[in-house]
Amino acid sequence: MHVLQSARFRGIFLLNVLSCVFLHPFFVKAAPRGQQAFDYALTLDLGKPTNVLWDLSREPSVNSTGRWIFDTVNSFLKLWPNTRLRNGHSLVPGIVPVGTLLYHGATHNKIPTIPEWTSVDPEHSHLFCSIESGKIDKNATRECWHLTLVVTSPLKVLYFDGSGAAKMWGGPMDSQDLVAWGGVQPNRTFDEWVRIVDLCDWGKEFEIDAFVRMEMDFEFLVCDFTAKLDVASFLKLQSPELGISRNTSDSARVLEAGRWHAQYPSEQRIKLDYTRFISFYDTSLFPDLNLHRQGQERWDHRLKDISSDEMITLYRTWNDTFRGEWGVSKSGIDWPTLLMTIEQRYSERLTVLRYILLDLAAERKVADMLKQSHRHIRDMVLPYLLDSMYESRFTNRPDVSTTMLDLQWASPAFEECATNYIRHLEKPSVLSSLSHSEKLILGATRETLTEICRVLVGMWAEGTERGFSMSSSVPAFDEENSSDKTAALQLLAESWRSRTQGLMDWLDWSSWVICQPACSFEEMCYLPTWPWFKNLPRPTPNKDNTEHMPEPGPNDDWYHPVPRCIRRIEPFSNPRFDV
Repeated sequence: MHVLQSARFRGIFLLNVLSCVFLHPFFVKAAPRGQQAFDYALTLDLGKPTNVLWDLSREPSVNSTGRWIFDTVNSFLKLWPNTRLRNGHSLVPGIVPVGTLLYHGATHNKIPTIPEWTSVDPEHSHLFCSIESGKIDKNATRECWHLTLVVTSPLKVLYFDGSGAAKMWGGPMDSQDLVAWGGVQPNRTFDEWVRIVDLCDWGKEFEIDAFVRMEMDFEFLVCDFTAKLDVASFLKLQSPELGISRNTSDSARVLEAGRWHAQYPSEQRIKLDYTRFISFYDTSLFPDLNLHRQGQERWDHRLKDISSDEMITLYRTWNDTFRGEWGVSKSGIDWPTLLMTIEQRYSERLTVLRYILLDLAAERKVADMLKQSHRHIRDMVLPYLLDSMYESRFTNRPDVSTTMLDLQWASPAFEECATNYIRHLEKPSVLSSLSHSEKLILGATRETLTEICRVLVGMWAEGTERGFSMSSSVPAFDEENSSDKTAALQLLAESWRSRTQGLMDWLDWSSWVICQPACSFEEMCYLPTWPWFKNLPRPTPNKDNTEHMPEPGPNDDWYHPVPRCIRRIEPFSNPRFDV
């Protein structure tokens, strides 16, 4: 029946699309408008005077989404950030290489003849040896049959980022709903069998073999177990102890396996095609979605408010983007390495800077703390501190007693810092080789670097004006000589603390979400994930209940997951109850 429903939906959707092609002015102009909007955003600052382009007081637009694009792309196939921010905003094509092993657990020794699930790790699939038809079968003989498959020809897969297998309200399955059913349908959250069939039906047009999503580990929704896959083994194993809800080694080991893909270099058995991905943070394609996000926390970003015009844009975009040979890059740029290099350069150093600025011990002088902070900031931007800036500064330096210090003498360092990683990518010869998706990543990287460098170079220049620099000829303020100067330094310290924390909040990198204090050797840091929450949100989504997700209670850990330590050595922790 669900196949007929799927066919009926596609017929209605196709008619709507065709009618829009001929009747709706948005569709006719969608491609040019989207491309023009994006290209304009990318080249927005070119040709502007330097004092405007690299103005250290010029904050990013409140409507910008570049740092979210940077972070989501940098988080692809990493378990930790996609556990923290469950609501995915990307559709990403990928290839699974020949020789890759996939695993499937069942209560019988029959190879699936319909679309079914596999995992990238046997610890994950082994849990499902006691599950039949998507439910724990307590009446079954509990035989455990474990199928290992090997990829014999490259698999074309589509990856949904976020926690796309977390069967709960609030948005984790939004992107799948849009692909399978043309709209978000929260009452069908547990309608998994129809979902997998409809996704595979949709994917036939693009020769997609499987879909990838994540819960406590990564899983594949395989459309045909006989295509491009061979049986490596089919073994009868000991049954798991229904470990999904108990503090057994089975549940501990699947969490352990998932952690192998928690951070860089991510899950490496899937080779994503960064030249063809679609981001719902792309404001040139989905401007209305961005309007609905205004004032929302990032946790609450959803796709349910996508407009009918934007659905048409989505259809056109995937129709253009997902055709052709995947995994072939004209530019040859290694985007994940570029983004991770930038994060690694600044992530830990910003944490250390915040720590220094928060060191408010009574015996520590504020001037000493500011000088140490300034030295740390200088080390962060040292490769960009041009010697020629100092001549300009001492020639045109204003009176240090003024309340508004002119820091624009440092703009060359700002520009060099913000463009050093990407300047060669913005050359016309390289830009012409980039796909729309790659230009989106480039623009997001530029926006992210610009704000990082604006804040850091601004604080460095301010400290240099105050005389904190070792090479400065300006005498440092002596807080012992003037209570007014002491108060001014305290205000400066508070300003630097605020700007550092503000930058980190703006970037919102999940690498800063860690267990504090650090876990002992017998523990691992656990970020609450479906279905192992202390309190699952109630009521459970089902076909008869379409209410919104209830407000979280004081003991709920599903809304804003906070990491905590759980045991990885016997006696194991139960992540649902142990704190």
